[in-house]
Amino acid sequence: SKRNKPDSFRTFTRQLVTPNAPAVTEVLVTGELQCSLAEAAALLCSPGEGEFTSVMTRMYGRSFQRGTVVHNFKTENQREQPEGDFLPPYRCVKTAGFARPRLALLDADERWCFLEQFSPTMRDAAGAQFGFTLSQRSLRPSTLPRAVRPPIELVRRSNGLGFTRSKKHFHQLLGLSIGYSIQVISGRHPAAVRVVFYGCSSDEEDGDFHVGQRRIKLLARGVLKLPD
Repeated sequence: SKRNKPDSFRTFTRQLVTPNAPAVTEVLVTGELQCSLAEAAALLCSPGEGEFTSVMTRMYGRSFQRGTVVHNFKTENQREQPEGDFLPPYRCVKTAGFARPRLALLDADERWCFLEQFSPTMRDAAGAQFGFTLSQRSLRPSTLPRAVRPPIELVRRSNGLGFTRSKKHFHQLLGLSIGYSIQVISGRHPAAVRVVFYGCSSDEEDGDFHVGQRRIKLLARGVLKLPD
């Protein structure tokens, strides 16, 4: 299906049901933002704890409860930070907690553990950046090495500070994959970038497919909240 969205963004969704294969929901969002490449990176990318909270709150509002950067992978060959304060490549494990949708009264809150990877793309041998890619892919927390395993609980204390242990039931979001491709629109004044978001939810990891299907659509809607 295809629907027009405000601010020149368009959203496409489809569901794939094939015999003897996992059911899949796909979402595609395309559009433009009037901003520089560095500004687009600041809106979407968050290698640090503070940026992560800001990015998630901006895109998902009160639905986002709390998140943390569990582990940052450091590589010996990591590219030096280019001029202009543009981000170098990074890879990290993150967790995020989401409140259940208001109308889903019988559902539980949701938790997502995922691997995030960011990589700038280059235009030529001179090293000029013309875009970047950002991907987020579900991880199963129980299978991670102890050094990168997330906290057991991801809920707010009653005073809104820190984590606390809780017996409250929650959905672990599995089988989610999303990716962003951001490219500079050459010759545009003021500066603008083209945004492509792709999201996929599959039940192949034995998660709750309907919860994952709903969440992937909500993650896609977050793109529509990006400011120009």
